Order: sequence, then C-alpha cells, then structure tokens
Amino acid sequence: MTSTSRFNGPVGPLRHRCPLCPFGPPRGTQLQRSFCRCQAMRYCSREHAFEHWPQHDPFCHECDKEYRTRWGWLTGDDLSAYWRSFRGWLAQRMLFIGTLDSVSEALDQMIRHPMDDRWIRTALAVTMLRMDRDQECYDFIWYWATCDPDRTQDIVTLHQSAFNNYGANVFENPCSFPSEHTVLSDRVALLLLKLKILVDVRNLKLARQALAQSRLPPELRDQIELELVRSPLSAKLQRDLTVSLAEVEAKLETHARQLIEAIHKSNETFLFNLLNSQHALSVYMIKDFSPGGWDESAHVVQYSHAAWWQTEGALDLLEYLAGGLGVACAECSVENEIWTRAADREGEGLLRSGEPFRWGTEV
Repeated sequence: MTSTSRFNGPVGPLRHRCPLCPFGPPRGTQLQRSFCRCQAMRYCSREHAFEHWPQHDPFCHECDKEYRTRWGWLTGDDLSAYWRSFRGWLAQRMLFIGTLDSVSEALDQMIRHPMDDRWIRTALAVTMLRMDRDQECYDFIWYWATCDPDRTQDIVTLHQSAFNNYGANVFENPCSFPSEHTVLSDRVALLLLKLKILVDVRNLKLARQALAQSRLPPELRDQIELELVRSPLSAKLQRDLTVSLAEVEAKLETHARQLIEAIHKSNETFLFNLLNSQHALSVYMIKDFSPGGWDESAHVVQYSHAAWWQTEGALDLLEYLAGGLGVACAECSVENEIWTRAADREGEGLLRSGEPFRWGTEV
C-alpha cells in the first residue's frame, strides 16, 4: 500500500515554498521560479534547484513529450479539440504537484477552458477552497445546484455561466439546496467550506477572550485576530463588530452536522474513506464510477484530500462531529473490503505502481 505521508504536504494556505526547505528559506530570501518548462516550482537557491531536479525532471519530461505528441496529431478542425485535451491533461498533472504556482495554473485552466470531464467537475470547487477563493466556490456550488434542475443544458454552457453568479449567502441553511441536484463532490466542498469558517470563528473567539485582558492597542489586536483566520469570509466577520460569533458558531456547527448526514446518506463509504484515506489514495485515479458506490467515494477523496489536509483543524473537527452522529466509526460496506483486497493484488489494474505520477510522489 502506497504511503500518503509525502502527498499530504504542508498544512495551511498555499504559499511559495522551496521543496528542499521544509521550515522555509532563510529570512529575506526571495524564491525564484525554476528554469524548467513547467514553471511550477520555486527554489531559494540555484543549488537547491539542481539538487531537486532529478525528482522533478520526470514530470517536465512527460509534459514535453505529451505536448509534442498531441501537437503532432493536430490537423485542421482537430486543433481545438486536441489542444483542449492537452490542457485538461496538463491541468490534472499540475493540480497534483501541489505548489501555489501549479494549483493556480490548474484552476485557471479548469475555469477558462471547460471540458466535459467528470474529474474537473469533482475537483473545481475544492481547488477554489485550496486557493482561498471561498465566495467563488460557494457561488459555483449554489449555481450548479439551482440553475438547471431538469439538466437540459450541456455541461460546458453551465460551467461558463456558473462564474457569472456572485454574492450567494454562505451562511444560509444547506437544506435549501435541492438534494436531488447536488452531487457528492459539491456536498463535500460545501462541508469543508463550513468547517473552514467554523475553525476560524472558534480561533477568533479564543483570541478575543485572551486579548480582552491585555492593554494592546486596538490596531494590534485586529492584526493578531486576522493572522488567526484563513478564509476571506472569516476576515469579514472579524471586521463586523455587530456579528455574534457565538451565534455564527452554532449555526455553522448545525449546518456541518446536516451536511455530514446528507453525505453519509448519499454515500455511506465516503466519510470512512476520507478519514482513512490510504485505501482510496493507493489505487489508480478513478474516472468512471457509480453514484453511491465505493468508487465514487474514492474518486472524490482523490481530488479533495489535499484541500482537507491543508485546511488546519478541518479533519479533526469532521471526525469529532461525525463520531457524535455515529456515521463514521467503522467501515460501512463490504464493497470497501473487496476493493481493498483487489488493490493489494498485482495485475488487477488498481495499483498505482506503474503510473508515472502517483499520489504521494514528489515531482
């Protein structure tokens, strides 16, 4: 079974980091973009760039090979289709590198060049959360759940229209979403967004209790509080003195419990697979799946795990709330055991040992 420890990456918002400086570069060092073609990495020094190159070279080499191969296919009317195909392929690879530059580029490709690919539909909302574009994420989910209940429009048209909707109320009850038109990946992204803000609100409450007895000037108190929150939506709460943090906390916790129950009802194996992700992250990237099955939960875990891991406190809070509801304490399906056994057998097409870019591999 492939270890996921290297895949997890640093906790917290995406920042420019040198891959060979786990505790950050020396103070005052300006990270420079790599000299390679992908421009996905940054290094604190030329020495670190050369030292890391053997690990990163396979990715750049495959990008160049894929580009030249697909470009060689293009003739006449095929140009647009194959170029779009290459962009989708590149966006997926850049997404899994996990640097600020690569995730930003992947998100830009997914938004600007929509394709009828299920993985993009799954990955888009949680990728926006990784980039702290929280309001856009919620607007996107809200639009998809309410704009086309009969599913009469094609996915590309809906995708382009989804980013023309602004300002939906993040704090509204998730039960207002039509459940029959909300896919698992959107529920998961919505739950992560609620927990992300809930963690910030609790940090704000603790900070205000601690700072209440201090003699620090108000400007410094505000600066300290803002350093403790991650979501831009939480920063708005911090500045609005009319908002009761206790009421917001209670509301978000209620919403989170409702979403956990809805997710468990939609797919009984998801919560277990997210909290015990080694199984889902050890198989090939799943493209086709059946709603409600183990393959669907593994597919969503594969694309959302990085966002969960990088959101500090979210997984711990999820485990606590789910345990209180009794929905994630044990494996929920014999089907999960069947997939686990299959993943441990060579030659079944599930192990990722033969895939050039595996989950957990630094590139």
